Amino acid sequence: MTSLVDALPFCRLFMRPVHLHLLSFFKPSLHPMSLRIPVSPQVRRHLLWWTIPSNLNQVVEFQEIRTFTSITTDASLSG
Repeated sequence: MTSLVDALPFCRLFMRPVHLHLLSFFKPSLHPMSLRIPVSPQVRRHLLWWTIPSNLNQVVEFQEIRTFTSITTDASLSG
């Protein structure tokens, strides 16, 4: 989900509650990956958003980003 934040509109809106819920029950350093995590109705609503194909088919068009760097120098010997 995290890799889609810049590509999918509203991704963060539906990802964040799921992420916070997961972290409230699961600590990677303490729990096995097989740990079962309860799903509340509120989190279920956010998870359901990810199952709707039309939500996942809305992508943000990437625009070419041009960055410019200006370098200035001082030719005097005094600073």
